[in-house]
Amino acid sequence: MQQKISVLIAEDERFISHALKEIIRRNFACDRLDIANDGAEAMGFLKSYSYDIAILDWNMPNKTGDEVLVDIRSASKTSSMPVIMLTARSDKDSVITAVQAGTTDYIAKPFKQGDILQRIKRLLS
Repeated sequence: MQQKISVLIAEDERFISHALKEIIRRNFACDRLDIANDGAEAMGFLKSYSYDIAILDWNMPNKTGDEVLVDIRSASKTSSMPVIMLTARSDKDSVITAVQAGTTDYIAKPFKQGDILQRIKRLLS
């Protein structure tokens, strides 16, 4: 039996967030699969629930992905949770900033379904 996972997707572009949700739902047994439409909503989910992995967009209203990442790393409950930064920002400085803030992995948009699945599997194994 496949292990059930809990995933938080924080993405303000609805098309992308729903595509990610479908990709994950079809390929993993999910105990919980939540979508936050902005960084503040993501923090609310993180305070209320436990997740095995989070996928964060960088450019979101109310709190950016890198700000959410800093909060994730500073809270004992989430400090070791794998985080994938999924963003259109693919310049070297953005990647360095995300790595310094503590991202576990970094994927530039547009992304390939196989890349997302491979990274999630690797980070949860």
